[in-house]
Amino acid sequence: MVSFKIWPLFHVLKTEENCLLIPPSLREGLKLGLVGWVKNTNKGTVVGQVQGPEDQVREMKVWLSKEGSPSSRITRAVFTNEHDIPRLEISGFGTRF
Repeated sequence: MVSFKIWPLFHVLKTEENCLLIPPSLREGLKLGLVGWVKNTNKGTVVGQVQGPEDQVREMKVWLSKEGSPSSRITRAVFTNEHDIPRLEISGFGTRF
């Protein structure tokens, strides 16, 4: 049985104004086989949710914390309320507005 992890919320603080973190986040999430969503906030940060196998979620967490978009400089990424789930609760990986 596959164990799934969920990070119901991640919040990425970036320092470059108007950098695009969402398209690279979508690509990375899809590449890792994850489901979830991302969105820009009116404060210039990005929030989202990621679900999938624990190893892939861990990889996405590292990517969001250290890499992100080539044009961004991540100052901090915060992940809250991590827990196991019996099955995926979201389908696909997309943007929210």
